Amino acid sequence: MASVANKNGLKITMTGNRTNGAYIKITTNMMKQFGIKFDRNGDECIVYDDKFGIQEYQIEPDASAACYFYAMAPLLKKKVTVVNLHNDSMQGDMKFVDVMKTIGCTVYDTDCGIQVDGTKLTEFNGITVDMNDFSDQTMTMACVAIFAQSPTIIENVGHIRMQESDRVVAIVNELRKMGIESSFYEENGKTNIKIVPGQINDAEIETYNDHRIAMAFTLPGLVTGKITILNPMCCRKTFENYFEVIDSLYED
Repeated sequence: MASVANKNGLKITMTGNRTNGAYIKITTNMMKQFGIKFDRNGDECIVYDDKFGIQEYQIEPDASAACYFYAMAPLLKKKVTVVNLHNDSMQGDMKFVDVMKTIGCTVYDTDCGIQVDGTKLTEFNGITVDMNDFSDQTMTMACVAIFAQSPTIIENVGHIRMQESDRVVAIVNELRKMGIESSFYEENGKTNIKIVPGQINDAEIETYNDHRIAMAFTLPGLVTGKITILNPMCCRKTFENYFEVIDSLYED
């Protein structure tokens, strides 16, 4: 997107095995929305010049942040609506909403925004889900899986071992600390995580200074009251008032 500052255009060659990942799709979609002329040929993206124009742009709400609240629907048996987030969102993490539908929630795209309804859900089974293209929600799904009636397997998330923390190891370590059987393994070149539901113990969750660990592991605490989040304000990176928003939901 910054290439429009170069009047002569720019050629970008992408490397690695995720050159068609969700965030690249978001980038190219936004470039189209702004009228930026470019060609995508395989792993090359050529931006031609600095001519573009748009008068008004509606910024989508952050779907990654929204998913923590959507996860509350099946866990707390509530209806959760995120304002201005709709089915036409270009964000990869919207696939998490489909997962909520898979486990039994009802999903509506209302005039206000997408609503996930967990009020009629008495229980749900574990699932096997490939989260490679919405891997920011791996921690969220792991915390939802604790409350399933059968094991959950999260597939193809090896790349999250090299993000703000080694998120695969962090998930397994903190779930085990809570008394939940959890493990990760390699299969067909992919890193998978297995979570077996069980009784939750009182636990202090180490966040590894990772905002997504802090926010996701808050979810089982909302259900059980047994979770303490250490260094909670590492969530400042993307959602500074996360815990204030949660507190506000409990106000009369």
